[in-house]
Amino acid sequence: MRRASPGLLLKVILETGELPSPERVAQLSQLALDAGADFIKTSTGKTPHGASLPAATAMLRVLQARGQALPPGASAVLGFKPSGGLRTLADVWPYALAVQQALGPHAVNPRRFRVGASSLWDDLAAVLRGQAPVPAGAGGY
Repeated sequence: MRRASPGLLLKVILETGELPSPERVAQLSQLALDAGADFIKTSTGKTPHGASLPAATAMLRVLQARGQALPPGASAVLGFKPSGGLRTLADVWPYALAVQQALGPHAVNPRRFRVGASSLWDDLAAVLRGQAPVPAGAGGY
């Protein structure tokens, strides 16, 4: 896919909820990046188990190590996208903190961190209108 899409953003979905361990998630994250992925994503959101913090942490450690291995001046920007079961700002917040911790505060931006949850918009709109946000996990999945 990377050779077929030069210059385009390549996102690889790992469906981490179906993987047996964080170690396996890390291994597959590394393989995806080695194959040319620009973004690695936790889930399609179509399986019973979507994003989880243990899987996200494993993926972010791989991104962190890859970023540290880049030669000085390299322009490669690698990103992370949790998806599956994230319905509210409260659901997303732990993932934003994990990105900040692993990749630095500068990484919490659309070039490095995206959220795969169209239903998140309703919660964000409510917060911006001054309404109470939906409690974490209330959206179900």
